[in-house]
Amino acid sequence: MEDIRIWHLDEADVAPAVAKLHKINARAVAHGLAGGYSYRLGDVTRQPVYLDDPIDPTGIVGDRKPDYFKVTQEFIVEGEPPKLNGWSFLATLTWDAGTLVTRTASGFTGTIEPGTIKAEYCDHCKTERQRNDTYLVESGDGTRRQVGSTCVKDFMGHQFSPRWMTGSDLDDMERSFGGRVTEVASPETVLAWAASLTSTTGWVSRDKAEIERRDPSSSILRDLIFGTSPRAREARRALQPTDAHKAEAATVLGWARNLDATGSEYLANVQRLGQVEDVSPRNVGIIGSAVAAHHREAARAQERAAAPVSRYVGAVKDKIELDVTIKSDTAIDGDYGVSHLYRMVSTEGNVLTWFSSRNLNLESGQQLRIRGTVKGHELYHDVEQTKLTRCKVLEPQAEASAPSVPVPEREAC
Repeated sequence: MEDIRIWHLDEADVAPAVAKLHKINARAVAHGLAGGYSYRLGDVTRQPVYLDDPIDPTGIVGDRKPDYFKVTQEFIVEGEPPKLNGWSFLATLTWDAGTLVTRTASGFTGTIEPGTIKAEYCDHCKTERQRNDTYLVESGDGTRRQVGSTCVKDFMGHQFSPRWMTGSDLDDMERSFGGRVTEVASPETVLAWAASLTSTTGWVSRDKAEIERRDPSSSILRDLIFGTSPRAREARRALQPTDAHKAEAATVLGWARNLDATGSEYLANVQRLGQVEDVSPRNVGIIGSAVAAHHREAARAQERAAAPVSRYVGAVKDKIELDVTIKSDTAIDGDYGVSHLYRMVSTEGNVLTWFSSRNLNLESGQQLRIRGTVKGHELYHDVEQTKLTRCKVLEPQAEASAPSVPVPEREAC
C-alpha cells in the first residue's frame, strides 16, 4: 500500500535524503524488487528562536525580535517500500558462543533445524562474514532463506527515513568501543536465580508484562545476575538463592537437557542453552524461563494422568459447531497489532485453539457455543489439538460443563 510521509529537514540534509532515496530505488531496479519512492519539496518554514528569556504562556516575548530563525524544508516522500513479493519474516538467528538461539515471530509454530542454518551466512548475496544476527524469511510456497541485515530489506521492504547519526549516537558508539567486557554466567547460576525469582513473583513473560505495564521477569533476572545499580544489589540481597533453589536448578537443568523439543522452537532453545557452558545476558531470560516451563510440565503431567484424552476434531476445512469452555487467553503483540490466542476444551474433552485478531474479552472458565472452520491438527506436548479459524461465538452456555483437561500453553520468555 502506498504511503505518504512528511519530514521537515535542515537545508543541508535535503541532498543526502535525495541521494538515499535514489540508492534505494537503484537497488530495487537492480534486484527486481516491487515498489519504489518519489519525493517532492514543500514549504520552507522559519521558526523563531529566542535565547535566555523565557517565553510567556502566550508564546510571545513582548516586542523582542527573535535571536535567530530555525529554517526547515518540507520533504514529502511517496511510494511503497521496495521488496520481493510473497515473503514473510520467521525468526532472528543468533549464535551465543556457537549455540544457535532463535527469536521467532509471533504465531510461529514448528521448529527450525540447526542443520539447515549456517552461521554468519546470507543465502541472498552468497557471502559469509561477521554478523551478530541473521534472519530467516519464508515465501508463500514454503521456501526459506537465511539473510543478513542488508539483504533482509529486499524481502521485508526498504523503509526510508532521512535520519543520520547525532552527536549522542556517536558518543554511544565511542563508548561501545572502549571498556567492553564479555559477561557470562553458567546455566546452573542462571537457573538458581530464576528459581528464587519465580518462587517469589512467578514468571512474567514479555507479552504479559507489556499489557500489565510491569518489568518482565527476563529483565529482572538479567539485572539480578549482571546488574550493578543499587536497585540490582538490593534485589540480590532479597532473592539470594537458597540450597532448595539450587537443587531445583539442577533438576530443571537435567530436564532441559533431555526434554523432547519436537514441534517447539522455544523448547529447542531451552535445550540448546542447557548444553552450553556459559550464557550471555541476552539469553538468560530464555534459559531462566525453563523453571516456569518445568513447573507447567509437571502440572500438565499430573493433569494428563487424571484427565480425559483429547482427540482431533473433524477434518481440515470442516465447519463445526460445539460447546466449549475457555481455558486461557494469551495476548500476542505482532506486526499488525495485538492478537489473542484462545485455548478451549469441548464437553468431550478435546482441546481446541483459535487465533483472533480481536479481543473478545473471553475469560478463563467461560462457557460458550461456537462455530468455526478446522484449520489443522497438531500434537503439542503429547496432546492432540485442533486449530480453528473464522470462529463465531453463537451464545454463552450457562449450564454446559467441560471436563478438566490439560491444555498445553505456549511458553514465552
